[in-house]
This record gives sequence, structure tokens and C-alpha cells, in this order.
Amino acid sequence: MKTFTICYSGTDCFLDHALVLRKPKEMRSYNIESGYIPSKIYNLLEKDNTGPPVSVTLNGCGGPYDESRNSLPVRIWSIEQVQSPDITVQDYSECTLPPSFLKDHLSGLSVEIIAIAGIAKMLNVTLHLIHKGDLGSVKEYWDKDHSMGYSQSDIAYPLINSRWNNTPQSTAGSYCIRWNKDDDETIIEFLKQHNSVALVGHSRGDVAFLIASNYLAEWFNTLSIKIIALDPVPGSGDWWDCLTTIPATPNMEYVGIYNIDETSACFNGVVPKVAAIDQTTKVHPWVYICYKLSY
Repeated sequence: MKTFTICYSGTDCFLDHALVLRKPKEMRSYNIESGYIPSKIYNLLEKDNTGPPVSVTLNGCGGPYDESRNSLPVRIWSIEQVQSPDITVQDYSECTLPPSFLKDHLSGLSVEIIAIAGIAKMLNVTLHLIHKGDLGSVKEYWDKDHSMGYSQSDIAYPLINSRWNNTPQSTAGSYCIRWNKDDDETIIEFLKQHNSVALVGHSRGDVAFLIASNYLAEWFNTLSIKIIALDPVPGSGDWWDCLTTIPATPNMEYVGIYNIDETSACFNGVVPKVAAIDQTTKVHPWVYICYKLSY
């Protein structure tokens, strides 16, 4: 059995950060030897790999997300309304690419989409995101003209857990995740080959994978989750539960490394809380926190 690694970049950090130096001042912070840890881990894992991918890496929120959002393997479904001349209102479902967010480097509104996109890239499928509670309406008001070529079969799976967050061990995000029947077979095959997923990140990339850990625990609970967090920072956006909580599942491990003297505005680190403990199975995640001084 294998471990798959997902590497999440921080705000305004590209997936090849430090490997491609975009600004002269970056030479002071990064070089070929030190590198940018999420990028470096990904490249080290894939350097001599001759088989299927063992790792994926993603751009951070802000400008990097906005540049790459149209290529992310996620589609977002919503219910829209159109008003005809006779004042009647008609509902229809609409499929869109990940949206652009105003001042994303400050708000971090893209981190949940980035988190789920990492899971999609790991599974090598397209994941369809439907806001909690809207699955029935999306099916009822299906509109082929606004489906981007997808059919209802693309939101048919999984057959169970059609409503997100049915267990107290994980914390709900904003979306219900759906996928195609053919992708269901791909996912099952992936789970046969892998028994754990490692989540590595920096800054807002860390809180992206905190979100990812909850989705993984809910939908793919056979996977053990190992987390290495480097200065996890939610930033100035909304600090909702899924962004600051790790799931209470078997073989859940969290290692956090923090700048103890970080005082920059909106850069308060987050030490995640643990979701409700299942007292029947006595699940207790292993959590280790260490601090480092900056100079």
C-alpha cells in the first residue's frame, strides 16, 4: 500500500515557487538548495518516479489561484433564477468553472476550492461541487444549456453520503462533493492502491489542507491522514470550523511548526481543534506542536 502526498502553497505562492524566480528579491529568500518546501517536496517525490504520480502540488490563493483556476479539476453547481417578461420566475441549474475572487490574497475565499482541487488531482478525476442542501434542487432544475456539456450522471455518485457531513468525526465544509460513475471506479481503484495521504503545506496552504482533511475523512475514511503544517495562517477571511479543525479519525496525525514571534497583521497562526471525539471507538488523533524563532 502507498502514501499519496498533496502539497499546498501559501498565499501568492506558485506551485513552482523558488524554482522559477519571478522577482529579483526572491533570491534573498530562496535558492535551488533551500527551495520552497511544498514545491521542493513535490519535485523530490517525482524526480525519479517512473510510475503513476505519487504527489501533486497546487498554486496558492490570490494571483496564482486566479491564473490557474480554469484548469482546476472542479466544477461548481448552483441554482439560478431567470425572470421572464410575464413576471414568472424559472429556476435552473448552472455549472461553472471556479470563480475569480476579489482581493483573494486578503480574503482567502479560494482556499476551500483549492483544498478540494488537491483531492481531485490526487484521484485524477473531476469533482463536482454543490452547495450544501442544493443537491435535490440541482437535479430537479437540471438545464442542459447551462451544464457545460455534463450530464446528470456526473453528479450521481457517491450513492451514500449524498448529504455532506453525516459523522461527528469530521467538520462540514460548504460543498457536497459528487462525481461520475466511471470516476467511481477510478476512485475505488485508487483506494485499493493507497492507504494514506500526506498533506504538506505552508501558510494558507496549511489551512487549505485542514479543509481537505475533513473532506477526506468524510468521503474516503479508509485513508489515514498525515499532516505537516508550516506556519498555518487563516489570514483575514472568515475563520469557519472546517478551516480550523482536524478530523477525529483513526491514524490521524498532525505536526505543526510555528513562528512563535510572528506579529505581522492578520498572520496569527492557528492551532487546529479536534472534531468531536467518537467515544465508542476511542479515536484520539496524534497532535504535535513545535515552535521556531525567526530572525
